[in-house]
Amino acid sequence: PDKPPKYSLLTWFAMLFSAGVGVGLYFFGVAEPIIHFDDMQEGNSRWYEGSINEKAMNALNISWFHWGFTASATYCIAALPLAYHHHVVGRPLTESNCFTALIGEKYVQGIIGCIIDLVSVISTMFGTATSLGLGTKSINAGLYYAFGIEQNLSNNLMIIWVVTAFATISVLTGLDNGIRRLSEINF
Repeated sequence: PDKPPKYSLLTWFAMLFSAGVGVGLYFFGVAEPIIHFDDMQEGNSRWYEGSINEKAMNALNISWFHWGFTASATYCIAALPLAYHHHVVGRPLTESNCFTALIGEKYVQGIIGCIIDLVSVISTMFGTATSLGLGTKSINAGLYYAFGIEQNLSNNLMIIWVVTAFATISVLTGLDNGIRRLSEINF
């Protein structure tokens, strides 16, 4: 508690943004308000009545609701118990340790704890795969727009390999040298 933070506020923000909502926000940052606005034009929304400006403002407000405090609060629901049990209680950094008060030490160390950790790892894997897929589509679309590079499966696979290589190098070089620097460059 008495030690100064290891990283600056900007560095922490860059790492959390790059690891968390970065790809989703880049992908849906423009698309989501347009989709909501289009639904309002067609009458597929409860905000059908109103001027064009009111509909545009409502579309942006819905998007802010999805990507603002609500999204951050969702991440905090998973992160705060992990941080508390690891840094305050001194337990290993596994999701199952957050359930000790609910199901008891016996079950956390048993098969139920293993199932909780397995579901946590699989959910993280699917979330990462979704981010990688959305990011790949965005990068490919940008390359097509800027350089005329076709949007096809082989180019998507090449982008996945390059992004995965950067991520692997970043992780292998550690938090200080790899992840921090890549996040700051990305941000």
